[in-house]
Amino acid sequence: MAQQISESELVLMKIIWKNGGAALYSLIMEELEKDKNEWKNNTVLTLLSRLGEKSS
Repeated sequence: MAQQISESELVLMKIIWKNGGAALYSLIMEELEKDKNEWKNNTVLTLLSRLGEKSS
């Protein structure tokens, strides 16, 4: 059964997909800053962790 992802997780996935399916944390943060997204480091790490759990 496929799990749904949140809008916030989708934002991160779009950055990852844009970079060929892999992206360093620093690149993700740069892309978020370009889009005027002011998420805190812990928020991004939590979202990435959730995505990792959903993919396994």
